[in-house]
Amino acid sequence: MNVDSILGALREAFPAVTLEFQPGLLDETFVVLSADCVHPAVRLLIERFDIRHLSTITGQDRGSEIELLYHFWDGRGLTLRTSLAREDSHIATVVDLIPGAAFYEREVSEMLGVTFDGHPDPRRLLLPEDWSGEPPLRQGDSAQFAEQDVPSPSIGTAIADSGHVVWAKDTGRMIIPIGPQHPLLKEPLSYLLTVEGELVTDESLRIGYVHRGIERLCQQRSYVQNIYLLERVCGICSHIHTTTYCQGVEALLGLEVPQRALHLRTLLCELERIHSHLLWLGVFSENIGFTTIFMYAWRDREITLDIMEELSGGRVSHAANVIGGVRTDVDKEQGHSILGRLEDLERQIETFRDVIRHERSFQMRTRELGHLSFEQVRSHCVVGPMARASGVDVDLRRDAPYAAYDGLDLRVVTAGGGDVWTRTQMRVQEIFESLHLCRQVLKELPGGPLTVRAPRRVPAGEVVSRAEAPRGELIYYIRSDGSERPARVKVRTPTMTALITLSEQLRGINIADVPAVIGGTDLCIACVDR
Repeated sequence: MNVDSILGALREAFPAVTLEFQPGLLDETFVVLSADCVHPAVRLLIERFDIRHLSTITGQDRGSEIELLYHFWDGRGLTLRTSLAREDSHIATVVDLIPGAAFYEREVSEMLGVTFDGHPDPRRLLLPEDWSGEPPLRQGDSAQFAEQDVPSPSIGTAIADSGHVVWAKDTGRMIIPIGPQHPLLKEPLSYLLTVEGELVTDESLRIGYVHRGIERLCQQRSYVQNIYLLERVCGICSHIHTTTYCQGVEALLGLEVPQRALHLRTLLCELERIHSHLLWLGVFSENIGFTTIFMYAWRDREITLDIMEELSGGRVSHAANVIGGVRTDVDKEQGHSILGRLEDLERQIETFRDVIRHERSFQMRTRELGHLSFEQVRSHCVVGPMARASGVDVDLRRDAPYAAYDGLDLRVVTAGGGDVWTRTQMRVQEIFESLHLCRQVLKELPGGPLTVRAPRRVPAGEVVSRAEAPRGELIYYIRSDGSERPARVKVRTPTMTALITLSEQLRGINIADVPAVIGGTDLCIACVDR
């Protein structure tokens, strides 16, 4: 991304508009423009510079106005900032330009009351259909939000809201509900599948069943307390959340984290990636009937969990990060022990990798299923292994290094198949790369302190912090008003980008293949609901 060229093009395109350019922390540039210029500015980024990846849209209540931030990334960060009148919050949708913005806009609409004119599907996504309170992230409404007795989203209301009947004899169409509780799903969400005969013709998605209001809770807690809160966004990848959050706060404070701490953060990040991929592979295999692979994957996952428990004291939640470093260390004896166990793990994974490769029925259940092309992945802003399985060569560990990744030998695995089979192979190969990185960290672990002292108050400012979670790009927007509590914390997890592709993956497939497509997407609903 050539920021100077982009800024020059924006000045040329909007000569009558006052544009303000603000350099930010962690290689981010902010561009302030009026609301009516957002849609043409996004079009310019796409047509002139081929910048299509919209990481998320952050909305925040600034008192007299609602502020929107459109966070783009293309090797560097670029955020378009605009403001809307609080009492008349309307802005043109950008879904016609970037289909992946659909869920971002729906979330901002529900949480802050913004209307995106022209949005193709403005139905509720997170809040119940009968929600009658003020938007939850508007200032001054926390008491009402906390005390209101709100029912969960209902399947019956969702079916009625979908515009379809449960059974239409004249057309042969039928609505099949999956969830919010279903053996296929490890977390609660609701799919409404429209089928004709055995083929899926349409799909409607509903989340919000485990929404915990974490972003609002962050505004009521100190920066230190939020470390332990944000670790609970996701139980599978808790450490990467605190790594991304601490990285942002440290940038606001201007702290230089010791190298030993950065290496230890990296070690836990890669162990967590191995844990996440093995857990997914086991659950996915069980969903499509391969109990042998499930048992192998969960057996091998125990080795990783034991190592993480030895390092931090926790198998899932680690509380290893602090602002300014880490609280846990590795001595030489532990390092040698971990290296030995990683070698055992690698040999075991090689065994069941061969099982997957040569199991004909496994291939039949996954090949040419749930296909996403290179262009579909880019237009929907998909990230992580799903994107790399469709040929998108992006990995923030290499492209925007954080922690200790800039000093490691990292090979990014990509493929072009774009189907469930390719995604399976991708994640298995990434396990081997993570093992390679763990060995590098342990062998090259520098000496020195684990932390630097951090003040309680964070200077006023804002930061966009990104990292590569097991499922892909994780982004945190943090704004400080100079107090001991953040004024705004926005979290966009990788699953949000994968959810919107399900309609593309499910449409036209046989109903018997639905478990393979949903399982192969590697969803984490707790991450999305937050």
